[in-house]
Amino acid sequence: GEPYLAIINRLDKPVAGLVLYAKNRKAAGILSARSGEHAIGKYYLAVCKGHFDEKKGELEDYLAKDVGSNMSHVVSESAPGAKRAILTYEVLEEREIRSGTNEGQIYSLLMIRLITGRHHQIRVQMASRGHALYGDSKYNPDLAGHGAGDGPVRAEASGRPGRNAPGTLRITPALYAYRMDFINVGGSDRISVDVKPSGDVWDTLKSCGFSV
Repeated sequence: GEPYLAIINRLDKPVAGLVLYAKNRKAAGILSARSGEHAIGKYYLAVCKGHFDEKKGELEDYLAKDVGSNMSHVVSESAPGAKRAILTYEVLEEREIRSGTNEGQIYSLLMIRLITGRHHQIRVQMASRGHALYGDSKYNPDLAGHGAGDGPVRAEASGRPGRNAPGTLRITPALYAYRMDFINVGGSDRISVDVKPSGDVWDTLKSCGFSV
């Protein structure tokens, strides 16, 4: 028969990590229904600006997307296009960035579970509280003017040159879909998959002492 492939979850363009696919219509139907019930566990690692007084917590906001700028914003519940956004987080460690644009600033490594899946949700909810993601030129004011969130900026630490220009690395938002768990459509158990973050931005953060 005809080959079949369905995407169950999606990632923002500059974000890397795990994506779930189904290879037949039955599996796609089951997984999509479960995803709608928030029964697929989606976990991210994120490096966010600043110190967190609360080491664990839940964030709930209403977000609206601005199509013209391809950005989302925290709005009131009654605002046009407002959608409820929820995530939980846990701070794993914090470090001081030692060089480059963010020199002397504290950034924290977070484990985030995404409960809903809104446009740029993690990036917007964190930035709205003063915890913009490292490398995020859309929502981090420290990188204003460096592009649309996936372009090159000056390297934050010594290392191999990136692919864009001599002496630069391709710095993208430090956000990685590193773990996913979901129902086994062929049984009663759950499947869990993990992957370690990789790429220029994570190499830079490792050189700054982050355990990723």
